[in-house]
Amino acid sequence: MPASPKRRVPKYRRQKSKTGPDRAFVEIDSRRHYLGEYGSPDSRVKYAELVGKPRPQSFERITVNDVLVAFFDYAGEYYRDRTGELSVEYTHYRLAGGWLRRAAGSTAAADFGPKRLKSIRASMIKAGWTRKYINGQMQRIRNIFRHTVSEELIPTSVHDALNTVTGLRAGKSAAKESTRRQPVPIEDVAPGTLLTIAEPDAADWNHDGQVNSLDLSTRNASHGMASAAHTDGDRDRDGDVDGGDFLNWQRQYFAEPVTPTVAVPEPVGRNMIAAGLGFLLLTTNRRSLA
Repeated sequence: MPASPKRRVPKYRRQKSKTGPDRAFVEIDSRRHYLGEYGSPDSRVKYAELVGKPRPQSFERITVNDVLVAFFDYAGEYYRDRTGELSVEYTHYRLAGGWLRRAAGSTAAADFGPKRLKSIRASMIKAGWTRKYINGQMQRIRNIFRHTVSEELIPTSVHDALNTVTGLRAGKSAAKESTRRQPVPIEDVAPGTLLTIAEPDAADWNHDGQVNSLDLSTRNASHGMASAAHTDGDRDRDGDVDGGDFLNWQRQYFAEPVTPTVAVPEPVGRNMIAAGLGFLLLTTNRRSLA
């Protein structure tokens, strides 16, 4: 006897409003049922009753994985750029959420405290991420819990406790610092070297004359790297590979042409060219007089 087809559970959906709070709804048999304000506990309960799902869990049973699901339901709509694509900030949140899930996914959210957050931070330091980026990721993890508190899924005390973890200060931790690379002194350049001028902000990290997916792969492989070079994906040359470099690549990939590398002649070469042009002009004038 063939197995019966698996029942598809209707999704908890969102109707945006320009005049008030967004509304939650679910469609069952082509009929729309409104549930109340989107994301509210009451709307979740009504949704569970209509589709036959278990009622939402109590504070004690909400895990960190549940926190992440609730946050990214919201973030997937909120963190979008003008074209409707997911923004760079959303990517940063995904990375932060990945660390949180691996470290404490099955932990009760109410039990996730400052020590667990510091443990994640220590792992980021060990991975070689820069202090500035680690501080940013710590704030994003706190924001994930703050959103869940605002939806009344976990107690306020969880977020309040995480706020007691202060950011890493320069020179006070083992985290690497972002270092800006300095230009080579002109006196160190060997005589006869062909100098080139390249667009300093070009996202063409593999120097093939194009900004494309190969450059993005270079940047992704070096994400979080400290003391990074331009060829590692450090487009803004601030010494590390972070979201700012990705945003710059994205803008140039969709809108900005790459400025090609331009060879600059040596001073001797410029003098020879000028002399040649002068001789040509003198010859032309003599012929015209003749």
